[in-house]
Amino acid sequence: MVHITKKDLDKDNFYKDSGINTTEEITCDENLGYIKFKKSVITTKSIIFGLGDGIEAGDGIEAGDGIEAGWGIEAGDGIEAGWGIKAGDGIEAGDGIEAGWGIKAGLSIICRGILKFSYQLFAGTCIWREITEEDLIVGCGKSETDGKIVLGNLKETGNVPEEIDNIKIIDGKKYKLVEDALNVLDEVEAWEIK
Repeated sequence: MVHITKKDLDKDNFYKDSGINTTEEITCDENLGYIKFKKSVITTKSIIFGLGDGIEAGDGIEAGDGIEAGWGIEAGDGIEAGWGIKAGDGIEAGDGIEAGWGIKAGLSIICRGILKFSYQLFAGTCIWREITEEDLIVGCGKSETDGKIVLGNLKETGNVPEEIDNIKIIDGKKYKLVEDALNVLDEVEAWEIK
């Protein structure tokens, strides 16, 4: 288990290493505030931050199991959990948010990319103050879910950040790489982006 204590944080609450990549569960002491990482936080198990704790990552946050924080969850890139994602405050991602089960947030849920979950999503569940319309926002570039938004108001922008790694410029034209993960195509194809 990776357990974070106050002595693992600098004066600005940044973790001693730029990020974490482990096969162990990640936990922390209570009441540490927002624990900040310059890069990604990745585990094949769960990330469980308790009362008075939140997580901020400069890059992505990924857990093979679930992600839970007493306060908010924020990532410069995407947030992904094999099980559920739960935050006492809001959840925000620079790219997409994906949960194998469901998502629950005390305040709004915002991502620039694709929002995916399998069962239920609840936004604006806070009990420490009256909620506003802003607290109920479930904002995303695009929703691709079989699940149901039980509490919250979906607002899709229709704008999904391009995957820069899959964009190639050839002779001044942009092409998107189409990967054939299922070996369905007989040859590599590229689509010109206009």
